Amino acid sequence: MPRIVISCLAPLKPQEVRFLQVVRSVLTDHGYEFVLFSLFPYPELADSILRMPSGVRNWERVYRFQEDQADQALPYLDQEMWLQRLKTVDAAPHGQSDCLPLLRNLASVSWQLLHSLQPSVFVSWNPADPTTGIMHQMASRLGIPVSAFERGLLPGTFNIDPKVAGVHTSLVDRTWEDLCPPSKIETFQKTGESVRQAFVSQDFNRWPQVVSDETIEYLQDKAIPSEPKVLVLGCFDTVCGISASDPEREQALPGYESGYQLACMVSRKHHGTTVYKPHPHMRSYYASYDTRGERNLVIGTGDITPYWEWADVVVSYGTTLEYVALARDLPVVLAGRSSLLGKGIAYEALESDDLSTQIRAAFRREDAQARRNRFLAFSGFLADEYLVQTDTEETRRSGAERWFSELQRSALSVEPDKPLAEVRRQILNSRKLKSVDLRQRIYSEVAKRPMLREMAQMTIAMLNRLQNLRLPSLK
Repeated sequence: MPRIVISCLAPLKPQEVRFLQVVRSVLTDHGYEFVLFSLFPYPELADSILRMPSGVRNWERVYRFQEDQADQALPYLDQEMWLQRLKTVDAAPHGQSDCLPLLRNLASVSWQLLHSLQPSVFVSWNPADPTTGIMHQMASRLGIPVSAFERGLLPGTFNIDPKVAGVHTSLVDRTWEDLCPPSKIETFQKTGESVRQAFVSQDFNRWPQVVSDETIEYLQDKAIPSEPKVLVLGCFDTVCGISASDPEREQALPGYESGYQLACMVSRKHHGTTVYKPHPHMRSYYASYDTRGERNLVIGTGDITPYWEWADVVVSYGTTLEYVALARDLPVVLAGRSSLLGKGIAYEALESDDLSTQIRAAFRREDAQARRNRFLAFSGFLADEYLVQTDTEETRRSGAERWFSELQRSALSVEPDKPLAEVRRQILNSRKLKSVDLRQRIYSEVAKRPMLREMAQMTIAMLNRLQNLRLPSLK
């Protein structure tokens, strides 16, 4: 039967795994095979999973492939763009290095996977990320229909918008009147109020971290009376390789090289305190944030939750946390092109010259009630008509049917030559994958313990220095 391959880079919660089980059932009922190309193992879907290892450098270790396939594969890629993204991703953990061999390996593996799996549709988790984005672009240029999915903007949801890539979706270019016509506003607002309460009652936080009490106490002492306390939320765009010169940067954050540069600019545009809270996946970049010379700019560490109580204004450029802030009645100043753009919900400052006036307007809560009403209606639209909800069996089933209907429109009618089990045996080195998984579990446990993590980082740094020492030879 034709095969639909869906990639996934996130650790899924039980109800999300249950949704994918329903998706598999729906695809099977309609005569399609479901394959999950997954970074994480899920016993409930074991027969349908093809695993990928953590870290793109491990693809060479875990997958069996022919290196000369790169010469066939690379013409189907925007090589300059992916090479730059890989360099950006690789720079923090490994330092500047030649990433061409890495790109060749990823291109070879992607080529082999696509030709072995023979998908009728390839669905990518965040096509901007080199991990699955390289295969996404290659599939598209090979004539294989492609789509995308990620976690949705609201609790317990998935986004199946074919144009989703991180924070970018088809919503960016759609008008308020198109999404929320007057005849639906009241119904959407009722749903939106339930969504707002869910954000607050669930203390919504997809990336919990250890609470940094010292940072919060320092910020309380540093607060300047009658001046705004501004929280700048970073995205994981740099982790995806989006550098200052990347074409996606102009789409995501026009006028800035990074979220950190935005935070620096924000701190210069008002007289209060600014905190830049990087995405949790940006931990390895913290050392590059040099705040010397920046007035009242602090790098926020630890869990996001205490910062909601501290902040007066939030500045962002496309993150789910924008919605958490709005649900908590914190005004948001939008500095990038997220789904909130042009909806009359956030204060907008796409030009740096507008930051000062928009931060001040947000601090004064200008038009606050009208913006709040629009947020409720927009949240209701997202829940009722745009996102797929996974909280009940009924919503999972209807969402899976809707998703299949959209994928089927473009699906090819390709009968794969090999069953999934045979593809696994031929391309995946299970023993090496287990080794990579074990190391990743150890790293994850260490990361939960700040003191242990710091000791491990110091040890790794010392070993790296020792490797570079030239020891005298013994004669």
